[in-house]
Amino acid sequence: VCVAPDRQRSAVEGLNDPALFKAAISVSAQTITLQNALVFLTIRTAPNAATISLRLHDGTEFVRAVRPEAVIELDGQRIAIGGLDGQPVQNYLDPRWLETMTSNKAAFQYKSHRVGQTVERFAWKKRPTWMPSDSAWPPPGKSLVLTFAAPEGEVAVDVHYEIYDGLPLISKWIVVRNGTEKPVRLNKFVCEQLAVVEAESVVDATAAWRMPNVLVQPDYTFGGMSGPNHGVGVHWVADPEYPTQVNYERKTPCLLECRPPLGPDQTIAPGGSFESFRAFVMPHDSSERERQTLAVRRMYRTLAPWVTENPILMHVRSAVPAAVRLAVDQCAAVGFEMVIMTFGSGFDFESRDPSYQKQIKELADYAHSKGVALGGYSLLASRGAADKADNTQGPPAR
Repeated sequence: VCVAPDRQRSAVEGLNDPALFKAAISVSAQTITLQNALVFLTIRTAPNAATISLRLHDGTEFVRAVRPEAVIELDGQRIAIGGLDGQPVQNYLDPRWLETMTSNKAAFQYKSHRVGQTVERFAWKKRPTWMPSDSAWPPPGKSLVLTFAAPEGEVAVDVHYEIYDGLPLISKWIVVRNGTEKPVRLNKFVCEQLAVVEAESVVDATAAWRMPNVLVQPDYTFGGMSGPNHGVGVHWVADPEYPTQVNYERKTPCLLECRPPLGPDQTIAPGGSFESFRAFVMPHDSSERERQTLAVRRMYRTLAPWVTENPILMHVRSAVPAAVRLAVDQCAAVGFEMVIMTFGSGFDFESRDPSYQKQIKELADYAHSKGVALGGYSLLASRGAADKADNTQGPPAR
């Protein structure tokens, strides 16, 4: 039991009042635990570092077996980052086994850690009048960095974690640092690998598996308007190290791997580094669709608070300066907060013509003088990419 029985219900209400459940990181001789009373992630650090538990406030455990903290393929060689060997069976993890489990000598070894605060992923200017007053950036919480080094050589991998106030959510990413005097090639990487308790046990072949009750959302997502349907970095695959599973063909999708489908196949220069995408892992405490959706909403409001921006806006159908100024005047008169030069208006987001850029800036300055924001709608994904300017010049002016 992770919290006292009389507090279990109140712990669940972290989705309503995140401030009640502050993130914390505790360090002992052999473990590091990230927790906020809603979710607990425990990493054992001896004889090497590896996640040994991901559990919820009610005691629900999601980890059934130990895996490396990450995996990289460097110059054609597949390398485990951390991990422990010697677990007798893969169905579940008995804590007593950890005392006899060993570190793979070929794996990168845990060297050190540092604890800190969450940091912003990029700079963002909040517009207080457009969004709730409780929006915070970066998301409040704690951070942990584990540093692993090669048994021989000067290549190192930092494994980053963040845990946030009031959310059963962990984010994770890796940074590969080349401390050698020659370039190295990062062929592939897995920034998150979890051997998860399977959602169901099916003996025969099936065309539709029930997935573990975990939402995994990377910021490496594209190709559509629904994140879970286009998370090309998330892979639920069969676990080749799990021979005692119920499925006769051993194809239960109970191994989570967060990795790109190809590559990255990038060269890291001497003294340089490579940072992976981030994987956000949120185990659900219920199978109720409504409750899960509320958790997802809280996640997005926390990780991307700009989604709560809700300006009253007007689409102007012409980017001709006189039409834009008229729209700005109308919006200022009735209390609208934004004007968008809509698709089909003639607004050229990618123009590199200095005189056109000056014209747009003058329009933006005029709108700002009226207390109105000015923006443009451009179907960048629908345009052609064969123009000479797209291939020979720098990025378009913003």
